[in-house]
Amino acid sequence: MTKSDFPYIYAWGPSFMRPTNRKGMRCRVLVRGKMNSCLLEFEDGFQTITSRNAIRKPSNSLTEILQNAPLLGLIPPGRL
Repeated sequence: MTKSDFPYIYAWGPSFMRPTNRKGMRCRVLVRGKMNSCLLEFEDGFQTITSRNAIRKPSNSLTEILQNAPLLGLIPPGRL
C-alpha cells in the first residue's frame, strides 16, 4: 500500500476514550457518517469510528516547498 492509499493523518493523541496513541499515523476514511463522524482504517488494519475533526491532510514537507520555490517565485531560479 502506498501513501496515496492512506491520504490522511490522524491528529488526536490518547485520552480516556482513546487509550492507544495513533497520533501521526496514516489512515483513510472508509465511511462518512452523520454528525461529522467517520469510520477510519489505519495502515495496520485497525478500524475505529471517530470525529472527522481528528483527521488532517498531510502538509507539504520543507524539501517539497523548497523544490517548488522557484516555480512559485519565492526564490530566483539557480539560487538553491
